[in-house]
Amino acid sequence: MLDLKWLRFDILLVLLTPVMASAQCQWPATTLKTVFFHAEYPELTLLQIEFDDDAALAQSSAMEGSLLARYRAALPSLIDTDPRDQRALLRRQRVIFAAHDMRAEVAFFDAIRDGALGEIRGISCLEALLYEQLLSINMRQHHQLIASELIAFTLKKNDPAPRTMVLFATGATDSVTAAPIMPRLRQAVSHGWRVEANLHNHPFFFGNPDIAGTITASARDIDLMRRDRDLFEMPSAMITNGFSTWEVSTADL
Repeated sequence: MLDLKWLRFDILLVLLTPVMASAQCQWPATTLKTVFFHAEYPELTLLQIEFDDDAALAQSSAMEGSLLARYRAALPSLIDTDPRDQRALLRRQRVIFAAHDMRAEVAFFDAIRDGALGEIRGISCLEALLYEQLLSINMRQHHQLIASELIAFTLKKNDPAPRTMVLFATGATDSVTAAPIMPRLRQAVSHGWRVEANLHNHPFFFGNPDIAGTITASARDIDLMRRDRDLFEMPSAMITNGFSTWEVSTADL
């Protein structure tokens, strides 16, 4: 069990003063954000984000000067493993999972570490913006950092110009379900949108023996990726920790 969920650090609260994203990575001028609700999940923040396609969103970005950049700068001093070293994080958590005989997860750790399943890459501008959204919601609603998860689906459509839709959910919990997104996702698909990918994050837990934050898939993650592949012909899936992202072709799962 996780010992510490609510993360209070004065240094982080000082460093994490919300600021605008840098000019190098920002939402396109055409972006429209809509808040929506699900009666069974009133605790979650749900967003539909639409914009004209922009190739810059796929480029690697640390979002200099942003809330995310300040989070990234503060984090290395708060945990015992460099969060920028993804393979070190994988090695650390693998030891814990192996000690608990979690064989399926250990097999995924090894495949991802060795490059046999998916690839570890820099966080993209779009992923950074979504992580920034998560941090901003935490600070605005809770006035502190919370070890919380986001989940997002990316969809594409020519309408008539190429458009992107992101369906996004987050809340004050370390595990967020996609259930409140699914009705809107199915509706979008019925109107000609193509599901391109899903993304979720693995947060860090301070003061816990397992600090987590690894961008490896659990057996449950893999099951959900396969489900979405089969339901929506979704070609890829990603896991990020705000520093790097693991991306996999769902055909390889």
